[in-house]
Amino acid sequence: MAHPGSPPNSLLPVASSGRKKTIILVSTVVAGAMLIAAAALLYPWGGAAPQAAPREVGIGIASEDGGLQFSVVKLQWSRQAGNTKQGVAVAEGRFLLVHVMVLNTGEEPETYRASAQKLFAGGREYPVAAKAAALLYDSNEKVIDPGDSLVVMVPFDLARNVTPDTIELHTDPDSTGVRVALR
Repeated sequence: MAHPGSPPNSLLPVASSGRKKTIILVSTVVAGAMLIAAAALLYPWGGAAPQAAPREVGIGIASEDGGLQFSVVKLQWSRQAGNTKQGVAVAEGRFLLVHVMVLNTGEEPETYRASAQKLFAGGREYPVAAKAAALLYDSNEKVIDPGDSLVVMVPFDLARNVTPDTIELHTDPDSTGVRVALR
């Protein structure tokens, strides 16, 4: 029975054995270790979850990545790329010029970056031929206002025996992208 003015029994500290405290502590540590192990299995590289694979479409099909919509409209092979004002770049092999319509579907200006685009052929990734891209447009980047579009030529310098499989088009280098089958 509690003394007058003292807290009820349910609020009094309960003495527990050292063994009970040890079991609770070990259980907590084991549960925490299991959560860490599960997270490592789900995200083995640490940090955020891996990006989703890009959606694949065909030539002439529009698809969005971020605030930009991309549509491959034409493929062209050339030995040179550039313009008469800036000069030309000569391919080591041959340039594949991928003509892409880029539309800003957002409400803010978006920047198209040639350097964010990738080509895949025979299981290998090819970067944009940066010098050729800069010579084609005086820059590797173009700002597109909301609702506006432009057609860009994305140049890749490929050996003569390389047949392109897909191009991956991105709003920026870290976006998921859109993959377009080129065959």
